[in-house]
Amino acid sequence: MNLIGKYFGRHVFWLDYDKFGNQLPDKDWICLAIANNEPDIDNFDTFVRTSISKNILEFKGHGHFGEKLHDLFDETMVIMETMENHNEIGLMTTWHNDDTLADTFWQCFFATCLPETADLENLKIVCTDLDGINRFDELKSYIEEFELGWLPSDNVKHEIWEDHKGLTTLCLADERGNDCRKLLESGSKLIHTFYASSHYDAMTIYYKFMGWGTYTTEFEMDKEPYEKKNAP
Repeated sequence: MNLIGKYFGRHVFWLDYDKFGNQLPDKDWICLAIANNEPDIDNFDTFVRTSISKNILEFKGHGHFGEKLHDLFDETMVIMETMENHNEIGLMTTWHNDDTLADTFWQCFFATCLPETADLENLKIVCTDLDGINRFDELKSYIEEFELGWLPSDNVKHEIWEDHKGLTTLCLADERGNDCRKLLESGSKLIHTFYASSHYDAMTIYYKFMGWGTYTTEFEMDKEPYEKKNAP
């Protein structure tokens, strides 16, 4: 496994699915598995059994076949418990076909159902792609955005630009900020990025960053959430 990074106290690793044999942690870990093509059932059954033997705490299936992974994982657990006399396997499995990868990844840090015996100070998140796609850099970029305050479900990225005179401009970082950036003076530089869920939230953060005191508005619509975006 390769360490991607750390966020919210949890180490994140990338796992080559074809070489999972001796690489999985021995305890206190969550798995995020991605599959956009029909999975090989026998290989996945081996993966499930190995994961259970390594004391996995929670499994999340993502991609077009995320629900299929969830179902297969549950089927293997039932067979082990009812036909192979395995002790009760107390772990949560979920599927996230309709969520973005960023949102599902974010849930690995905050929306988890862990047993009381879990060592919350040493949780590990193991990510893998059954189709052989290396998503190391993609997940690393998400961690960097999370650290800026991004919530995949609702927050929008903002940019603060400064021209050569020290005057600043606040723009939305996505395509909605293109017209704003076209008006910037030549030589302007990006000095800060952050995430906010509404215009009011963004201006409050902007004022605090610039040291301008408390931002106020008489327009209640400024406090309404932005239209949801699913990418940084």
